[in-house]
Amino acid sequence: MNPKNSNQQKESSGSVKRIMNFISQKAKVMVPLFLILGIQGCHQQTNPTTDSVEEDKDRKALIMTVSEPIRFMAERITNDSWATIKFPADASIADPVYWNPSPDTMRRYQDADLILLNGGGYAKWIKSASLKLSRLHDTSAAFKDRFILAKDAVVHQHGPDGEHSHKGYATTTWLDFELAGMHADAILKVLIKQWPDHEETMKKNHSILRNEFNKLHQDMLDIAKQIGNTPLLASHPVYQYPTKAYGLKIHSLHWEPDTTPDESEWKDLDFFLTSNPAQWMIWEDTPTEATQGMLKQRQIKWVVFRPQGGLIESGDFLSSMQTNLKALNSIKP
Repeated sequence: MNPKNSNQQKESSGSVKRIMNFISQKAKVMVPLFLILGIQGCHQQTNPTTDSVEEDKDRKALIMTVSEPIRFMAERITNDSWATIKFPADASIADPVYWNPSPDTMRRYQDADLILLNGGGYAKWIKSASLKLSRLHDTSAAFKDRFILAKDAVVHQHGPDGEHSHKGYATTTWLDFELAGMHADAILKVLIKQWPDHEETMKKNHSILRNEFNKLHQDMLDIAKQIGNTPLLASHPVYQYPTKAYGLKIHSLHWEPDTTPDESEWKDLDFFLTSNPAQWMIWEDTPTEATQGMLKQRQIKWVVFRPQGGLIESGDFLSSMQTNLKALNSIKP
């Protein structure tokens, strides 16, 4: 063998050994590093899932309604520790039955876990809205046979709410306090079905609310008995349910509290009074001073009975109804 070739082979063999030793030493360092990175990677993949579950567990249920009375009932039955109840109509809306949500507000309805409807034609926008049917619940379904057809179809306007008429069913179902209690019953039923973990608390809350509605109903029966067949005027056709439920004798006009009727409207009233000598008038809100003066000339007293379909400035739905009954109690035959 050539000595030169032999030396080259030895050098080559030594180089290979040095390279293998280097790789081996690096591998000893890299393997633990890969293991550490792998463990960290696993944590990074599982953490979001864990966090998501916790966030979903802690998230409050979002329940949207289409009227203030239904919002009030749902709020009283639930608890703000696990549920948020919203009726997002602007406070300036006088008659939410004809209110239409803005695009942003509509998205809030679409995000809701449950949407509680009043029924009876209330919230007409629901028919054309893109909402999941499984999340819609009609709280008046159990008493559809007690809906009242609105005989009136005169086109008129409530301030900035736009022109409309009262065709179809009368919508203020909650003004019959027996029906208000049935609304509450329906709300309890659907809430228990969807959130059974809170059943016991909700039943207790509902029982208290039901007793309050029962008292309103009995008080209204007593007041109606006192009023008897006394003829009454109403500024607007929104009292159909208490008229029927409590046997009141009410003739409805189409007058707005913030607008003084014109001469022809007063003439129409005067003609009506010749055969129906009413001395009391029920208003949705305080009439203008000019209107008050014209009523006084005709010896007509007036009281305010707010239907409260929209947001309430002070107090709540229950206290507002109690105030309404105090007003009616001042009516004397």
